[in-house]
Amino acid sequence: MCSSDLRAIEHPKAFLLRIAVNAGVDRQRYVQRRSGAGLALAHEDPDDAVDYDDLLIIKEAILGLPPILRDVFVLSRFEGLTYGEIAERLGISVKTVEWRMSRAIALCAARLAER
Repeated sequence: MCSSDLRAIEHPKAFLLRIAVNAGVDRQRYVQRRSGAGLALAHEDPDDAVDYDDLLIIKEAILGLPPILRDVFVLSRFEGLTYGEIAERLGISVKTVEWRMSRAIALCAARLAER
């Protein structure tokens, strides 16, 4: 999704909230896997396990990314596109997609580590 595609989103607040919720759920699952708690919480609704303060931090981290990094991040993590599909859609090389994605993840991780 390029910048012009992002402007076509009918309900941007709902879209960003969904991104934040999904990112929070992914983060919670990651933490559970790392701590071994995933099995104990396997039957819980993932939305119930989300800390909304964390969601706000994640949302801010994603929104704080430079647009060229944010576009790649959103297309990969929330639209489910492969790096090849992202490269084709944005008219850039797969290597550029890889670099932008790694940079986006590093910036989000640094932002989350600040908290």
